[in-house]
Amino acid sequence: MESFKKHIPAFAALLSNIDPTSISAGAYPQQYLKDLLLHKIHYLSLYASVLDRAFEATDKTPDETCLLDFGCGNGLLALFAKFCGVKEVHASDMNAPFLLAAQQLSKALNIELSGWLIGNENTLIEYFDGKQLDVLVGTDVIEHVYSLDNLFRVIKQLNPQMGTVFTTASVAENPFKSRQLKKLMIQDELAGSNKFHSTYTGEFAGLPFLTIRNKLIAKKYPSLTESEVKELAIASRGLAADDIYKDVEEYLISKKFPSPIHHSFNTCDPITGSWTERLLTTKEYEQLYKRYQFSVQIHNGFYNEFETGLKSKLSLLLNKAIDLLGKKAITISPFIFLVGRKD
Repeated sequence: MESFKKHIPAFAALLSNIDPTSISAGAYPQQYLKDLLLHKIHYLSLYASVLDRAFEATDKTPDETCLLDFGCGNGLLALFAKFCGVKEVHASDMNAPFLLAAQQLSKALNIELSGWLIGNENTLIEYFDGKQLDVLVGTDVIEHVYSLDNLFRVIKQLNPQMGTVFTTASVAENPFKSRQLKKLMIQDELAGSNKFHSTYTGEFAGLPFLTIRNKLIAKKYPSLTESEVKELAIASRGLAADDIYKDVEEYLISKKFPSPIHHSFNTCDPITGSWTERLLTTKEYEQLYKRYQFSVQIHNGFYNEFETGLKSKLSLLLNKAIDLLGKKAITISPFIFLVGRKD
């Protein structure tokens, strides 16, 4: 099968006519699309690599495949897949402004998808009832999914033979990336989260995640002492509201504080359950896939060598080093591919 990369020039030419301000009124989707379009050749190279690897993980051909772009954001990967000839393409996202922006971009490019879905993995079972989903892809989404076990249960239920490809820039083995993301986690947990990225408004928007958990517990359980609330808020890092309340209920019975997650920095938004660029090791990903009878191949990503000047030269050098070093290059890789298939 020919590489999807052959379609990049034609699709990039289409994107050259797109004005992000006409696609979305939302500040975050608009900014995100601007960045994608500014570096479109790099991102299209990434999407082509995702699709190439996806079809290596399945025995289907594009003209007979049903594909889902999970956590589609602005929808570029899904639209590129359809442009390249994938028979049936669906796109889903939890964030309504992003999904709306993706639909607007679809209209602007005159590329029609087979369906759009608002929601997380739990909405997929009903949506694909009676349909065969062959391939699921997602870029920069797996590190935000609240329960990966739940996601993989759904994938297995939809199709135990499914091919999946995820990319994530949360590379735990890359010390530079890891250090950068841990600072971001500390900021979200203790200093204040980014209102710009929030999918909600109101009293909790922009507050540190620890403060939000404290407020949630204190409001629902006014009989608890200030000290108990504080300890429970600390111990429930990495939990969304419903699971926080379950831990508190257990504490009320046992008087034993819950054990915090073993990751020292990973934290999630208690309102949405979205993780702040969660760091998992390749070993943890391998164990996850194995639990659901999938095998996973992990490949190193690449830097944007389509920049100008010194940046481009440095990216070229790093990409050559990644090619030469093989698996060891994960310590300098800007992102990784997780390619899953039936074990």
